Amino acid sequence: MFIIYFLLCPLILFLFEILKNKKISFEFLKKSNFWLSSLISVVFTYVMITITNLSFTAILNFNLINLLVSLSSTTFFAAISLMLPSLKGPRSTLSFLMFSLCIAIFLEGLVFNMRSYQTYYYEPINLTTQITAPSNLKPVENNKYTASSNTTITLEFPQIKEKIHNVYFDVTATNNDGDIKPINVTTSFTDESNQLYFKAPSQTVTTEVASTKYLYLVTNGTSEKLRLAFSSEGTNYTINSIWLNVPKAFSFNVFRFLLTALIIFVAFMLRPKSEIYKYKMSFSPKQRTITAIVVFLEIILLLVISLFNPVFEMYPSSHHAQYNQLAEAFLDGRLHLEKEPPEFLMNMKNPYDYSFRTQQSAVLGKTYYWDAAYFDGHYYVYFGVLPVLLFYLPFKALTGLDLPNRTVIQICLTLFVIGAFMLVEKIIKKYFKPSRIPYITYILLSLIFVNASGAVFIAKRPDFYSIPIISALALTVFGLYFWLCSTDTPSKVNAKYAFVGSLCMALVAACRPQFLLVSAVAIVLFWTSVFYDRSLFSKKGLGSTIAICVPYVIVAAALMWYNYARFGSPFDFGQNYNLTTNDMTGRGFKVERVGLAFFTYFLQPPNINAAFPFVDRVEINTSYLGTTITEAMFGGIFMTIPILWILLLIPSMSKKLKDRKLLPLVATLVGLSVFTGLFDAQGAGLLQRYISDFAYLAILAAILVILFMYERSRGARALSLNAFTAFSFYSSTVYCFFLIFAIYGTEIYYHNYTLFAQVAQFIQFWK
Repeated sequence: MFIIYFLLCPLILFLFEILKNKKISFEFLKKSNFWLSSLISVVFTYVMITITNLSFTAILNFNLINLLVSLSSTTFFAAISLMLPSLKGPRSTLSFLMFSLCIAIFLEGLVFNMRSYQTYYYEPINLTTQITAPSNLKPVENNKYTASSNTTITLEFPQIKEKIHNVYFDVTATNNDGDIKPINVTTSFTDESNQLYFKAPSQTVTTEVASTKYLYLVTNGTSEKLRLAFSSEGTNYTINSIWLNVPKAFSFNVFRFLLTALIIFVAFMLRPKSEIYKYKMSFSPKQRTITAIVVFLEIILLLVISLFNPVFEMYPSSHHAQYNQLAEAFLDGRLHLEKEPPEFLMNMKNPYDYSFRTQQSAVLGKTYYWDAAYFDGHYYVYFGVLPVLLFYLPFKALTGLDLPNRTVIQICLTLFVIGAFMLVEKIIKKYFKPSRIPYITYILLSLIFVNASGAVFIAKRPDFYSIPIISALALTVFGLYFWLCSTDTPSKVNAKYAFVGSLCMALVAACRPQFLLVSAVAIVLFWTSVFYDRSLFSKKGLGSTIAICVPYVIVAAALMWYNYARFGSPFDFGQNYNLTTNDMTGRGFKVERVGLAFFTYFLQPPNINAAFPFVDRVEINTSYLGTTITEAMFGGIFMTIPILWILLLIPSMSKKLKDRKLLPLVATLVGLSVFTGLFDAQGAGLLQRYISDFAYLAILAAILVILFMYERSRGARALSLNAFTAFSFYSSTVYCFFLIFAIYGTEIYYHNYTLFAQVAQFIQFWK
């Protein structure tokens, strides 16, 4: 009877042809799609049935599941074979949309639900009645128990004598407030290969995500014994049921189906030979409308990501309230915080000695304010003051309430996205022939610029530390944009645009001082205006010169007064006085840190593994026997942002870039990126969020090189550029997505495990 599996595809193809043409023609049988789809269908059916039944002889059996798998796969391949010829026609976009939906249905119905087919014939065994509660699991009533938080509870089942395929672990853990907590479960078993317990890797289970309850074991033959060891942050346990060999219900995930179809369709639209690349930059109302929609969706995406982690609703730690406390101090007429340092801190010879300070705090039972700047008996905020003046102070003055840090992050992210798209568009308009640049390339490059510059990482960690960075980023992209606008008219610098651009660039010093280094780009942007057109720093350009310089003078004067009033020096921002893990006053510049910093920030490969979220923190090892401040890092920018690989072509293109007067700008951006990264490493350390200080500069340089190549490319070279740009977009998007769920610190895994598990099961359909 199994021969029917091999005949289904031809039969369905014949049926489709009869319905279409009312007859079977010899020409139809000669079509390669007919025979190819039949062959693929047979092979796939055999593989799927073999996997489903875990047996190479399963194809010999005729049963409902085998028939369903065969019918589904053959129908799919038959439909695809009939649809393929239309993919090259004038309505190929619509055809491929249908093609994408077919593939998505096939994947969702068969591949993503493979566990449902595999477990269909399992015969469940109830272990719930065999449970004997250990001494550290105290009975309360019926199936309810209590235990100490994070205590390992072990359940033994010594009389299994069955082949174990899976364990259905339906246990709920809650804390005293009734919040459901995930449970870490470690399974051990014996089988015909292991007379003693074999310990399998642990898995996290939560009752809020049903698919996590299935623990799939790979055993050899009959198992005599089973052990389940589990623990949780919860203190109350409800053992609903524990079963063996439970069939998993079929589940058609509509969202996954639609997302899969969208991904396939986008991949089709972005293929190198796609018609979409024929639509060039025209700045038409239609293109501006599409851009506005993309910008809106990108903003919404980042805002949604910022809501994933509930720990950032207010403050994950008390020191994250510094900006609100500084706003309150300003309203009270003070520059220092209201908190009073403990007496032992004021009596210490060196209050910045972390180890001794921590020891004294423990011995005396007195706490100090972590990561605040301590100077002359007071606590200060050493982070940039501009966010306080723009957001926290007005909000506090009007409402008397604290402004959530996450709200400020969301505002700045919105501004950054808008400014980034405006900047990339302005670069195309100013330096290149828009008629040579595909519009979709502009969209892709802008999205890469936004996401890979660190916006996604900041969105997923909208904390106090990210505020100066994202506010400086937003100001920088707008500053560069207005500077470019100021030189639109030949032989003249627009004073209005120059003033706004300089104001934005000067204000970054009041957010994050190292961003002030980007002002060096002005040398390149205004070089012609100064030395050739004489429209700056000349009598005829006096107004424009004043417009460029005055914002720097005003902002510098205000910051110098602010610094002097706090720390007695106009050039002291106070970052060296922070009470952190090391003595910043003695950190200094150490040449030995340069190599480690360059490797970690630029060349370190990401740590990839086989379990969601697939990206793990890298180990930072060094032979430098001194203070090296590190947090979790996830790879250097050159290894995780593929668009930067285009920078390797600069040496071979230097003459052409120089002729187009682009080489100085590209070289300046690359140099500033490297210098800022090394500066951060010397001044503070190696931290993932610091990548936002310099990654955007390197990405801008890469964008300039790619656009230059697009302008000069034809034929196969243009196709290669299309492929590289699309690949860079895919890679950056996937990396940023996995980075959202990367596990360390105050992350989604620890504070919203339900979401983490839902996404993990969404992707890891085989678990």
